[in-house]
Amino acid sequence: MHAEKKPTVSIIVPVYRVEKELARCVKSLCTQTYRDFEAILVDDGSPDQCPALCDMYAEKYPWIRTLHKENGGLSDARNAGVKIARGDYITFVDSDDWVSPRYLQSLVTPISKKRADISVVDFQSVDHESSAYEAEEGAASFVVMDAEKIFIRILYQTYRDVCAWGILLPKQLVLAYPFPKGKLFEDLYTTYHYYLSVKKVAVISEKLYYYYQRPGSIMGKRNDQFVFDLEESSSLIVKACQENPELWKAAKSKRFSNYCRILALIPDLETRYPEIHRKIIETIKEDRWDILWSASTRVKNKIGALASLFGGRGIRFFYHFKVK
Repeated sequence: MHAEKKPTVSIIVPVYRVEKELARCVKSLCTQTYRDFEAILVDDGSPDQCPALCDMYAEKYPWIRTLHKENGGLSDARNAGVKIARGDYITFVDSDDWVSPRYLQSLVTPISKKRADISVVDFQSVDHESSAYEAEEGAASFVVMDAEKIFIRILYQTYRDVCAWGILLPKQLVLAYPFPKGKLFEDLYTTYHYYLSVKKVAVISEKLYYYYQRPGSIMGKRNDQFVFDLEESSSLIVKACQENPELWKAAKSKRFSNYCRILALIPDLETRYPEIHRKIIETIKEDRWDILWSASTRVKNKIGALASLFGGRGIRFFYHFKVK
């Protein structure tokens, strides 16, 4: 029998204005039970103490490297880190988030044992007081699924989301689909390519990635770019899935959810962007009955479909109940 090949892993950590959170993230990487990895801290021209902190960690830990660059945004920082990565596989960890000590071991094990193409862990939203450190040892259990099936679950929003963190990916796959510089929702633009490019995905149900959304983070922005990028990226996924009926239905469900979000958060959309407003309203009207009667659609989307009968005002009213 051939010995299992233990993949080398590069953890890409974009760093920008996180001087209060960076130590927590690095500490979680220090506790990893799987040790055949490097962490690349990409200082994206941060104006605070982050550049000095990154250098300090690189001097202290031989498995940490620091890359300093001019500010170019999250996508640009991730891409820059990937270009210098030495690992066979790539995983992304945002610098204000942190991970379980079993994070890497759990991601690597299915790939080395079961030959899955990529592996994913679940996540949980956390705050400053949350603890990320567990007593358990060893890799988390997993199942290997067809990439199409797990991607359908992601699009129906019943597992994870389209986020790029919490995934272990072959470096060549990441290089093939760089993140779009200057876009919000960079994960929405990118990660669907991963699932459409592979056959087998190892799914780890444990929540081993700890997601912390800071006040003022890019996900909280509701400006012009929010409208353009969310609409465009949602439409791109539907187009990419149109040859597969099941994926196409799931992609339209995801688009429906995102379109409702735009209507709910931008109350003057019709005045500011009449063309986009008309496109969104027409699409919602076209898809709402399929959304309502689909057995796969989550409850929040069904409520959105009913609310859409009362127009944008109805969607805005029901959106704030945040039914899961």
